[in-house]
Amino acid sequence: MNQPSAAFILSRQVELLFRNTRLGQIISILNASLLVWIANPLISLSSLAIWWLFAASAAGLRIILAASFYRQSEAERQASSHA
Repeated sequence: MNQPSAAFILSRQVELLFRNTRLGQIISILNASLLVWIANPLISLSSLAIWWLFAASAAGLRIILAASFYRQSEAERQASSHA
């Protein structure tokens, strides 16, 4: 039986990590929004707004990272992993 190479296994593991990134990060933004709504009576709105912007920005950057991963072909992914 042919054993898969370590590079093949690693590429499949990374692909699995990125597969549901968009949905997970959208849920993270929704969770952050819910937390802002809950904390609104206790914490100043400006502090909550800044925190929400950081949380939404981090989620947005993760979505962009996953999109750039999927824009690459399999050959480009393999080449960049060996660089």
